[in-house]
Amino acid sequence: MARRDCGCDDDYFQRSRRRNGSRTGATVDPKENLYKSTLMKHYRAMDYRRVLAEPYIESQQVNRSCGDRIKLQFKIDADWRVLDAAYQGEGCSICIASAAMLCDSIRGLTMQEGTILALSVIGMLESQDETIASQHFQEIAEKLGTSEPDILSLWSVRAFGARIPCALLSWNIIPTLLEKPGS
Repeated sequence: MARRDCGCDDDYFQRSRRRNGSRTGATVDPKENLYKSTLMKHYRAMDYRRVLAEPYIESQQVNRSCGDRIKLQFKIDADWRVLDAAYQGEGCSICIASAAMLCDSIRGLTMQEGTILALSVIGMLESQDETIASQHFQEIAEKLGTSEPDILSLWSVRAFGARIPCALLSWNIIPTLLEKPGS
């Protein structure tokens, strides 16, 4: 699928700069800058933006509110461990970066472990309660065995409620894969 340039990328970062006071000379949280640079790194990376030759599982989803579209493909072994993951799609920087992070994070996990990880990411972004969202944040770090995996940069999307569905589009696919007949 062709990459769509919808202008969302610039819009997201312009609004973020204004909110952080960079126009007024106020200091900007270095962690938020790290999150933004991590999102853009994954948005630009082409490692997982490809078609798998013989995927075992594939599924797609469309965000009806903005038109973002993601198709995920996975190669799975006999133990349901993800050997390879890829995505195709078009959408804003947050949607594409999130799909790339998903593919990077799920490799080596079983589909069941991947579902638990996906539910933690969904919980982190959808929870209105900061304490519960923080607990999901910690679960993700523990699950991936590192204190700062890149997918934790999705935390910064919480500040833009309208962009949360963009970040969750690919993650919402994972729990549905185990519900499909024959899986």
